[in-house]
Amino acid sequence: MKNNKTLIACFFGCWLIQIIIFNQFLFNNWINPYIYILFILFIHPIKGNLFILMISFSMGLLIDLGSNTLSDVGPIHGLSCLILGYFRPNFIKIISSRTNNLNDFSFNNISFGRVFVYISSCSILHHFLLFLFSGLQIINLLISTLLSSFFTILLLLFSYYILKK
Repeated sequence: MKNNKTLIACFFGCWLIQIIIFNQFLFNNWINPYIYILFILFIHPIKGNLFILMISFSMGLLIDLGSNTLSDVGPIHGLSCLILGYFRPNFIKIISSRTNNLNDFSFNNISFGRVFVYISSCSILHHFLLFLFSGLQIINLLISTLLSSFFTILLLLFSYYILKK
């Protein structure tokens, strides 16, 4: 996502898909996939850390507004996305096999195993923080994190390879 028009379209596309479709999907009060983090995970690193932090927080805040969580428990999506955006360069450095320079990094050259590790670790971090900030008890926190992360990871991998083509 180097082009600004593509970036804006993906931003609002992920936001709308999350609000209209995936926020309605709640299975047994445990599983709710959060597909919108796909946008945060695959912004090109050349955009810069400050931009990524601002766009991550903006995405989370819009999800909070669309989900009515802002008035109930505060900006839990915004905080989770902000922290995910902050740690994102570290996760990219872990999966990067060629260089530590993030400007030369491309997701097109990464193997399935590395993409899986990246998506899984970022998704688990995001979900853990999200459910932690929402005030769940520890057992409910772990169950919600594991189940929601599992389905989010499946959807993110599927979406990544569909959009990659």
